[in-house]
Amino acid sequence: MEEDNLVVGLDIGTSKISAVAGSLQKDGSIKINGFVERSVVPKDEVLRNGEIENAHRTIEIIDEVLEELSENLTINLESVNVNISNPEISGHFHKGKVTKSGENKQIQQADVDKLADDVRVTFKAYPGRTVLHAMPQDFYVNDVKAGEKVVGKFGVQIGGDFFFLTSKSESLENLYYTLKSVKAKTDDPKQPFIQIDSVLLSSVADSFALLDNTIDDKRNGVAIVNIGAEMMEMCIYLKNGIRFFKALPIGGNAITKDLADTFHISFEEAEILKKI
Repeated sequence: MEEDNLVVGLDIGTSKISAVAGSLQKDGSIKINGFVERSVVPKDEVLRNGEIENAHRTIEIIDEVLEELSENLTINLESVNVNISNPEISGHFHKGKVTKSGENKQIQQADVDKLADDVRVTFKAYPGRTVLHAMPQDFYVNDVKAGEKVVGKFGVQIGGDFFFLTSKSESLENLYYTLKSVKAKTDDPKQPFIQIDSVLLSSVADSFALLDNTIDDKRNGVAIVNIGAEMMEMCIYLKNGIRFFKALPIGGNAITKDLADTFHISFEEAEILKKI
């Protein structure tokens, strides 16, 4: 199949590792071309509370998943977009303001981009932490709240409220180390290992899949709750901006473990019992 505009997503979870490949369409949508998934259990030691626990085993499973996806679609697979989430990821509010240059008094997209760049520079993450996302919430023109769309409005100054999501640097370093030890699915000797296109907070990735900027839910207020095997994530959107994020270390595995301990059965047997 054609590899132009191909996008590959990799989801590393506590109960499964999956990969999906899609091609970007002219209207901005993505056509799904292939999907592969592998189940994992606690003894695989892939993740613990969102952190890579056993890099060797995780690399093995990711390699299997990407190899099958590559073979199914007969494509070279050299890079992925990957998710991350753990209870240590936190949100921070930060404001910024820039003055327009030139004679044109209309706000241009370049002015919005300049504001975003300035905010990223002025935000100082705590030592040992790395910025994952810097997401706009509200814009202001000449100190007056301007709503979601500011391009085209008249003003000499543009400001904004931003929501920064930061992760422990060590968590990201471990993730990068793990992925960059996975072999690329290509015969090109210059590209021996998988590259990372982007790292997304799981809840942000969920919002891209489930929400549309054109619908009222994201404007009027919506909460995305993802209950996984070891974690529950909550992300709240309002007026197209993210307002809150929290990951709690509790999920479906807690119920399975309680059943296993209570009835003195294996984790796998308890998982079956839980689903009955």
